[in-house]
Amino acid sequence: MAFAIEMYFDSRADAVVREVWTALEYNGIRSTGSGPVANARPHASLAVFESGMLEGVEQTLRSRAAQVRGLRLTFPSLGFFLTAEAVAFLGVTPTAALLQLHRAVADSLAPLVSGYWSYYLPDAWTPHCTIASGAHDHAAIVASLAHVTLPIQATVESVGVLEVPRGLPQFTIDVR
Repeated sequence: MAFAIEMYFDSRADAVVREVWTALEYNGIRSTGSGPVANARPHASLAVFESGMLEGVEQTLRSRAAQVRGLRLTFPSLGFFLTAEAVAFLGVTPTAALLQLHRAVADSLAPLVSGYWSYYLPDAWTPHCTIASGAHDHAAIVASLAHVTLPIQATVESVGVLEVPRGLPQFTIDVR
């Protein structure tokens, strides 16, 4: 069991990412919408950690709400992490505001959590929106998404913590 801090998008961007998931599924590619995390929503993760004081994590995120409010994300690219998880993703442009938020959250979480996943540490994090795991057939994914117009623009409307892989929401904070 682990916990992910996720940024959720406005309804238009959420719908576009769900259309991406549908296009993958139509072509026989298991999307994020069907697993491995139950109840997945389109999102970009700020952090993943194994355990921690969730009350403190929630207070930290509430204290950062102003920093998240109105945060715009741009997804200009399709990419792949060539790891055992074989993740396909929509890349997020790493703006100064996004990187500052990420570092501030990571610094605030340091005394509250343990088992912080190395992919999410400052200076190692690649901001992204996962669209599939176990994505070994890159050509099929590219072909499935040839109709998708990039970039996709999103505004972060809420942040939350989700227990993974069971998909159990721990809390969500509206930042609109």
